[in-house]
Amino acid sequence: MKKRVISLMLAAALAFTFTACGEKKESSKSDSGQEETSETASEEITALELAGMDLSEYVTLGDYKDLKVTLDGDYAEDEEALNAYIDNMLTATYEKDETQDTVKKDSIVNIDYLGKKDGVAFDGGAAQDVNIDVAGNKEAGSDGGYIDGFSSGLVGAKVGDVIDCDVTFPENYGSAELAGQAVVFTFTVNYICKEVKYTHEDLTDEYVSEQFGKDTVSDFKDYALDKLKSDNESAKKSDKQSKVLETIRDNCKVNKIPDDILEERIEEYKAQFEGSITDGKSLEEAIKEQYGIDMNEFDKRCRETVQANLETEFLFLAIAQKENLTVKTDEFESYATNMLTLTGDTNKADFYAHYGSTAEKGKAYLQRIYLCNQTLNWCVDNASEQ
Repeated sequence: MKKRVISLMLAAALAFTFTACGEKKESSKSDSGQEETSETASEEITALELAGMDLSEYVTLGDYKDLKVTLDGDYAEDEEALNAYIDNMLTATYEKDETQDTVKKDSIVNIDYLGKKDGVAFDGGAAQDVNIDVAGNKEAGSDGGYIDGFSSGLVGAKVGDVIDCDVTFPENYGSAELAGQAVVFTFTVNYICKEVKYTHEDLTDEYVSEQFGKDTVSDFKDYALDKLKSDNESAKKSDKQSKVLETIRDNCKVNKIPDDILEERIEEYKAQFEGSITDGKSLEEAIKEQYGIDMNEFDKRCRETVQANLETEFLFLAIAQKENLTVKTDEFESYATNMLTLTGDTNKADFYAHYGSTAEKGKAYLQRIYLCNQTLNWCVDNASEQ
């Protein structure tokens, strides 16, 4: 199983969101197989225990509490802001263009298609009533794309035509059955589309019912306003967190990262990076292919990334140590349980092993990051806006 690159967990400005829970009831089975419910005793793990050292020797703390920060985002919720928000919600729609009958290089065309390999239809190779952006080689309005050459054969076809196009799947395609294989797609050209973009001024009860499931324009605007307020609240919270983080980094200083910790983390970073990208190739080959850099540059970037992440980790663990902030084991275990569903793991040992050379080290790392995030949230809660 591929490992995650653990040091990247701090690269996004400690952006993990942890769910704080109260004491958790866990089920266990008795010898008879009946489920029993018991309270999980919660313990507290200190920053000193997690770091294994007195962090005050490595970090000089400046102001980090009762900070005043200035937020410069736009959190307006008036009619003008609501109308602009609605305009952004209204994605383009595609309607039949009766004036066109031939597919051009920049057409949006509605088609049905069926893919066959050696004359036999293959799974996932068929669709109906799909709007294709021919120039973008993708479904209209989407970010993803089709395999090279998928839509190019449509150019010149007329409405009503049924045409066959030869396409070859790339060698690295996700399906082993289709990777590198030549197939034939049969396209039925239903009609040429025209793009129609609605604004808040064009709303009708029929449109909002069809597109958003709201009975009336008024209902839709109430719904949009609630979404705007929620988005503003989230943006303001994120902006405040970023400002507090930036201010703390400016006010405090990490004097030194012990060499043994730095080197161990670098080696662990490289090992897990290798496991996540090489896919049978050497690390050097994979780095060159995916990032266009040699191993010297890769080593340099690894060191810079790990150094920066460790400095952030040391900084917030030092604040936690000074303020006596701790990891409550029941809350951490609840967080880990919730995260299992995102990784596809079936037990916590496998989950922890994604973030360290062993499950034990991975768990310790996650506990440190968990405490770092709790500490950042504590600093944000103690900060005010000016």
